[in-house]
Amino acid sequence: LQVSKLQLIKYIADPEVSFFDLANVIKRDLVLSYRLLKIVNSAYYGLKYTVTGILHALLILGLNEIKKWISLIILNQIKAAKPSELISAALVRGICMEKLAVSQKRRKNRDEYFLVGLFSLAEAIMDTPIQDILKETHLSEEIITPLVTGEGEKAELLKIIYHIERAEWDEAEEIAADCGYEMTKVNQLYIEAMIDANKLLT
Repeated sequence: LQVSKLQLIKYIADPEVSFFDLANVIKRDLVLSYRLLKIVNSAYYGLKYTVTGILHALLILGLNEIKKWISLIILNQIKAAKPSELISAALVRGICMEKLAVSQKRRKNRDEYFLVGLFSLAEAIMDTPIQDILKETHLSEEIITPLVTGEGEKAELLKIIYHIERAEWDEAEEIAADCGYEMTKVNQLYIEAMIDANKLLT
């Protein structure tokens, strides 16, 4: 990973990060700057004027949306010859984890949940042990622990998603109940996550 990519991973995990911090890092990366301006000026956003500044582009997209976009760009740049299905699955996991957190009034820590889901497939995507990947990113223990040990609430939520992916409904429902979630709600959020991920990928 390039230095700017490592910095960005740390920033998107920080709930206190500012638009100015992100803008300063993105400015140093030609590819990220180009892609950011390209997406914000696309027909999808339907702006009646051209955005030429990085900070302006970030303000238009919004902090939460830009964090997802940055994560996707980083994964796409490091995935090498890995199938796109892995990238898509990682993104769905991240978004679903975030939605599960928000549904239980954990909005402040939503980015931690997102990154746990996103990085849950990093080992398969990068062909590198997860401990080595996380060592490079300097993420918080709240993100590292569930990924390395498989323990804690975030790890349990990740297991629910894992079972949903494999249509193992009984196992998913059992863990969901233990975590205080109704399976109907979990399924709804998972479907929403797939829709959101598809929008980001197309």
